[in-house]
Amino acid sequence: MFADRSRNVRTVVLTLFLVLATPVVTGAQSQEEQSDEPTDRRRAEITAQVINNHWLDIRVYAVADGRTHRLGLVTSYTNDEFKLPSWFADASHNTQLVAYPVGSRSRVATPILLLVPGDIIEWRVENNLRLSNVAVFTTG
Repeated sequence: MFADRSRNVRTVVLTLFLVLATPVVTGAQSQEEQSDEPTDRRRAEITAQVINNHWLDIRVYAVADGRTHRLGLVTSYTNDEFKLPSWFADASHNTQLVAYPVGSRSRVATPILLLVPGDIIEWRVENNLRLSNVAVFTTG
């Protein structure tokens, strides 16, 4: 009789141990999955490299389907890199980059860009804004 009880107690303790240990193992796996997630997210980001060859600083915006997102300021004769928000990575958006030289009434915009996750936009803003050019590179 006592042998059966001790066997039942061992079974209950072993079962309890397995039930309590399962979340630890599952949690470790989900952390590994989460560590892979940022690398996938980095590949999915769209990067805008802005090269400002204009004598004025420029404010840079991304516009898609009527939504405007300020990327930042690029000082004259310098380069800067911006990450576009994740919703720009949808190919259904008609995206443009727009630059406003600080202290000027003029502006320059890229043609409509159809972007997919991982694209890199290289935009050169020139002194003569009409000579500005853009290229889109796909990373794979």
